[in-house]
Amino acid sequence: MKILDLLKNVNYKKIEGKDREIKNLHYNHQEVTKDSMFFCIQGSKTDGHSFAQSAVDNGATALIVSKEVEVKGDVTKIYVDDTREAMALISANYFNNPTNKLDIIGITGTNGKTTSTFMMKSILDKAKFNTGLIGTIYNIYGDTIEESKRTTPESMDLQKIFQK
Repeated sequence: MKILDLLKNVNYKKIEGKDREIKNLHYNHQEVTKDSMFFCIQGSKTDGHSFAQSAVDNGATALIVSKEVEVKGDVTKIYVDDTREAMALISANYFNNPTNKLDIIGITGTNGKTTSTFMMKSILDKAKFNTGLIGTIYNIYGDTIEESKRTTPESMDLQKIFQK
């Protein structure tokens, strides 16, 4: 997908570089593949901007940044105020906005969320609804069960799961 298509509904400040085809999205510089977009996420302990060059070395051809980064290589930089917000919007576009086709139920609280989600899924399955479940133990969609990697998935991971 072209960068400008990915930026639909994203409030970006400027683009340095050319529009190019993006084959994958990443927020972990170690997982970057050829022709990918890398999100430089400012965390509480680590700043993803410090991994921009590593991401480019691993194949990133586009960077989503909230501050200036110096990198060597043919790369497009897209400047935004909030890279985490941009990741949510861009990943929704990349995965063809799957939540537009889904009814989603969220369960929150201090205790009992896992039990409640499995009960809800069981009830909806019995009622012949096509269900999925995103939980702290594993995610279920169709006949696929995969282990959860994080207690709270990143927006990009959620969009990928929603697409499945």
